[in-house]
Amino acid sequence: MTTIPMPRTTHRAGLAELISDRCAEITDVRAGSRLQTHRLTICERGSRRALFTAVIADRDEATAAVEHEGRLLVELRRGDYGPASLVAPRHVGVAEHIGRPVLLTSPTAGPPLGSAGRRPTRRDVAAVIEWLIAIWDGGRPDSGPTDLGATAVDALLTRHSSDADRADVLDRLCVARARVSRARVPRTVSHGALSLDRITVARDRVTGVDDWGCGTIAGDPLRDLAAFAVTCAGLRLDFLLKSRRSVAAALRAGVRTGLAALGVDGRLCDEVLLLAVAEQAAATDEQRRQAGLQALDAFLALTKE
Repeated sequence: MTTIPMPRTTHRAGLAELISDRCAEITDVRAGSRLQTHRLTICERGSRRALFTAVIADRDEATAAVEHEGRLLVELRRGDYGPASLVAPRHVGVAEHIGRPVLLTSPTAGPPLGSAGRRPTRRDVAAVIEWLIAIWDGGRPDSGPTDLGATAVDALLTRHSSDADRADVLDRLCVARARVSRARVPRTVSHGALSLDRITVARDRVTGVDDWGCGTIAGDPLRDLAAFAVTCAGLRLDFLLKSRRSVAAALRAGVRTGLAALGVDGRLCDEVLLLAVAEQAAATDEQRRQAGLQALDAFLALTKE
């Protein structure tokens, strides 16, 4: 992971003190993309106007993840990474909570695509794909084999090698990984955990992307492309691959457009999506892991019909 210098501060106010001084209150608490981190939305008391987001580590081991996100946000602004720097939150300060640093960022304007009562449209999908391709245009000249699914497939083989019921799906994953591993991709800004609840779209344009805890300035662009598609579809590969609904068609077209922009064979579309689901199934978070495993099992049943 790329190391970026962290700006030093001479004094860190306690988070509780900061909230009290600003006459604010915590209005929302969400798990972060990095394990053992949480994100608190701090609003003006009584008005619900968001003042900032506080990223906290639940344990000492997660402190490095919080500090990494702070360094990344600073670098995105300093390095002029185009669309990524324009929609990422600003690093606005560092506080302290239970002896651990707390990252303070600007709030994301507007509700994300994953908000209750909102379903993404084909125009939302097109806006996200357009944003991703714009980020890739500013990528580094060096490239290398994609690592999409590599760690996930190894983890699933280790966990389920003795599970006869999953032998077929593990074989499919190994074949998919072997095919996709031959693709070379540029190293670009990568969010690392792109999903509906982290993206805000307004007027057919991405206006905010939150939670860069898994991000890097030199990552694998296939991971963001595939993760967005499968999470947008609720991990349902049957919907992604077979549905005629406009959102499903937009996702399929968007993935193929993204692959073409990266110089990757469009015939790898199905394998890329399958490996993205495998990454969910290999997650440390139990809820994501179970959802991913169920999606893989459903995919295998689909292919046997």
